[in-house]
Amino acid sequence: MPAAERISKKSNDAVFTLGELFPTGSAIDVLSNGHLTLWRDDHEHLGALAEHEGRTYVATPLGSELERLLRLPKATDDFGNIELLNHNRKDVHEVHEVHEVHNVHEVHNRAGVEP
Repeated sequence: MPAAERISKKSNDAVFTLGELFPTGSAIDVLSNGHLTLWRDDHEHLGALAEHEGRTYVATPLGSELERLLRLPKATDDFGNIELLNHNRKDVHEVHEVHEVHNVHEVHNRAGVEP
């Protein structure tokens, strides 16, 4: 049963959401199976409901096919910090460039063309 159907009676006025970003820096993200994660005050709160600033939020029901196509995560994961994430992105890009150059040289060699 989807999480939106399991909400309590006190949540009859719940706001359906696909995600929220609040001026305070807090945010709500949608996970798979109708769950939400609320990021507030450097802490993560997981559940079928997210309560923030007097409102209760639930994930908008998506249907299994749309949810599968969106590939929503089942959980969150700590990637470190922005510097580490950027460094890892650069590493992946550099590896991709090396493979791309190698592939071009290989194609040229097979075709008997000087690079």
